[in-house]
Amino acid sequence: MTNDALVSNKKGSRSLAQRALVPALCFLAGVVVALGAERLLTMARGNPQETRVLSYQDWRVICSPAMPAVAAVSATVATETTPARPATPAIPAVAATCRLVQDVVRPEGGSLLQIALPLDTMDRLMVTVPHGVMLEPGLGFAVGQGATPAVHPYLACTEAGCVASVPLDAATLKLMRENTDGRVSVVPGNGTPVGIPFSLRGFANGYAALAREGSWF
Repeated sequence: MTNDALVSNKKGSRSLAQRALVPALCFLAGVVVALGAERLLTMARGNPQETRVLSYQDWRVICSPAMPAVAAVSATVATETTPARPATPAIPAVAATCRLVQDVVRPEGGSLLQIALPLDTMDRLMVTVPHGVMLEPGLGFAVGQGATPAVHPYLACTEAGCVASVPLDAATLKLMRENTDGRVSVVPGNGTPVGIPFSLRGFANGYAALAREGSWF
């Protein structure tokens, strides 16, 4: 074989190797970019096993970690005296829960009012007040100075207090974004209505943050 042929073969081999190397380098670059994006996403979301709290002035977005699935229990091995029994079905995983919350506390301590907007029901506010209120009149909810409270029935009383559901329609959401305060009205056992003020500072940003949390799932 002549020197020219050898040189030509070497050039051809190098050309083939270069053509094969380009896709490999592109693949590696894609892997690196994907891993970097995944790491940035993980950093942005935080540790999924920790409760995350984001503060927006007087409101907080609280995201509790997901509960892992519980594996099925193995069936008992049958013996002459112990009949076999089917395995217990696995308990499905519970998704992470997020909610927008404001707590109004007494000066001496203890909850006076909690307003919560769960991520999975962003069309209604869950308002919790202490025990001892009269249930029949319902709970009043108003946004802005001088607004007339809209009355909502109580759903139930739990260990945390008595809970009412306030629909968060477009008009109410607009008012809560544009105002700085609101008021919840309750009727205690003595029959005299009591107004509990709450702040709307940070609500708009907190609502937007809660909506963004929804895009992660």
